[in-house]
Amino acid sequence: MFFSKKASQTTFMMLALAFLLDQFSKTLASTYSSWELFVYKGIFDVKIAYVLNPHFAFSIPAPEWLILGVVAIVFSVVLYVFKLSLKRNKYSAPWIALLLGGALGNLVDRLRFSAVQDFISIGIPGWNSLSFNIADILILVGVIGWIYINQEENYNGIKVLKL
Repeated sequence: MFFSKKASQTTFMMLALAFLLDQFSKTLASTYSSWELFVYKGIFDVKIAYVLNPHFAFSIPAPEWLILGVVAIVFSVVLYVFKLSLKRNKYSAPWIALLLGGALGNLVDRLRFSAVQDFISIGIPGWNSLSFNIADILILVGVIGWIYINQEENYNGIKVLKL
């Protein structure tokens, strides 16, 4: 075993907390779904506005069967790659927990609503805005942290991912 029992429990708790934080934030946002709160108005508008997003990331339209199929394939590949990286670097675990907690939160939305609940919106006034949620933030932070912790310098001094 490359992981202690306590480390495994801690990682699982991080994943569970990430998932619960996402679900709680979405419940709160859907409760006040009729509200639109501007956090910042300027060159970019930042607002809290609840929407059900039936599309892929960045609102790319696609049929539901294709979205669920791609999500299942990507999730499987990600789990495999992360399993390999955990064998080499146990410090990958917290980053993987954040990523999987966020991914699980969005997957639950897809299965429940055939869409993802987004409530944070950033955009240029007059243009379509980018909507996202806490799960998307957790996924992004998890990926960035995982990439950072799993890079090493090759013989040319260039940083590359190690798997």
